[in-house]
Amino acid sequence: MPELRRHPRAPVSSEFRGAPPIDVWRRTYRTRKSEIASLLAETGERWPYVLVGSYPSFEPTGPQVEVVLKSSDKEALAEARAFVEDALD
Repeated sequence: MPELRRHPRAPVSSEFRGAPPIDVWRRTYRTRKSEIASLLAETGERWPYVLVGSYPSFEPTGPQVEVVLKSSDKEALAEARAFVEDALD
């Protein structure tokens, strides 16, 4: 049996050993994505090591957007989170 078939994850998993963990912050806001798009774009520009995601949905109670921030840089994530919370809370 070829080595790869016996241990299919070994080559890939070794690439991730020692990589810093990615922290995630998420919060859902009652708003439309179009109303916060510029804020999210600015967040991504100010903190380039933070991934910014937004996931709109349309509930019976009205529109809402789940905002997700991800980064392996804890300080940058904390700053970006504070920026978004200050603007939207």
